Amino acid sequence: MTYNVIFVIKIGIALALAVIFGNGCVVVFNRVPARWFEDWTGEGDKRRLPDRLLETMENGRQRLPSTPWKMGFTAFFVFAGIYLATKEPLQYLIGAMIVMAVVLEMAVSDALYMVVPDQFMILLCASAVGFIGLHNVWWEPLAGAGVGLALSFAVFGTGRLLFHKDAIGGADIKFYIAIGLVTGVAGVVVIFVMTSMISLVLAAVASFRKRGLVGTAGEANAVAMLPGAFAATSIYLLFMWETLELLIM
Repeated sequence: MTYNVIFVIKIGIALALAVIFGNGCVVVFNRVPARWFEDWTGEGDKRRLPDRLLETMENGRQRLPSTPWKMGFTAFFVFAGIYLATKEPLQYLIGAMIVMAVVLEMAVSDALYMVVPDQFMILLCASAVGFIGLHNVWWEPLAGAGVGLALSFAVFGTGRLLFHKDAIGGADIKFYIAIGLVTGVAGVVVIFVMTSMISLVLAAVASFRKRGLVGTAGEANAVAMLPGAFAATSIYLLFMWETLELLIM
């Protein structure tokens, strides 16, 4: 009887969070200050808004249309919440859904503007608080952040050495550090590998279509990494966290 009551409570909390995050991700993305999306232009110390955002502002449109994205995001969080309610403790359910919501915001920003606001990165780092006590050892988050930094520098160094250009952006480096802080060593390694594989597929598709995910002529070869990172993070948090934690113990 007690188990049934707890399960019903978890399902109720999961559904409430799904509605909040599904709608909230769209609302927040549309209402955060435009200056969050400013990026360096490469011309001295100047920062400017992405052309696509400027066009949206001039036309009076939403950055991210409510339809169909509120419904789509809510459907995703409903699935994620109910699934986690059947498998994981309440602390993990809440923490994982917060992380997925933050990374979703980052993915949308990267896909639309090739810019990821630092404020979202700070939120992702802060979400690591929700996982306190869920790791095997207290220093796991710090080790995960260190491994995320090491993996990022390895990619950066390889790109400079072999191709004489940056193979990873600053936002991507900060993401791996932050997600390492959340998931620990095993998590950041798995997410890094899955993100790399997904990004390679997206790059191949973009190359085939002769366009990037942003879809502007000036960024024809650009492929946003964070959409792949969102997919990888969601897969890990939903289906792999418990398995890898058991293997490590």
